[in-house]
Amino acid sequence: MAAVAVSASCAGALRWELIASAPAAELTEEERVDVRVDNSTVYITVNRPMQVRVLSIVGQLIATDTIQPGTSRLRLSAKGIYILKIGSSTKRISI
Repeated sequence: MAAVAVSASCAGALRWELIASAPAAELTEEERVDVRVDNSTVYITVNRPMQVRVLSIVGQLIATDTIQPGTSRLRLSAKGIYILKIGSSTKRISI
């Protein structure tokens, strides 16, 4: 429970950072989402702007943002299981 409390207290400071823009040729209406976790960082690659929400396993909102086409990253300080809601997709990740 302490890990959730630490994450929640940092929710205002957590922001997705765009690290690579998508080339114009890759922009389409079709939704494409790729999620990768490396250590305590989540990487998401999308082909169009999408709303992303990160929730704790108990449903507490950790971060929310609209990410732009390309690859974005978010560093999570607390280990645990998180739920990512990206566009119409829902994914479970472990840190």
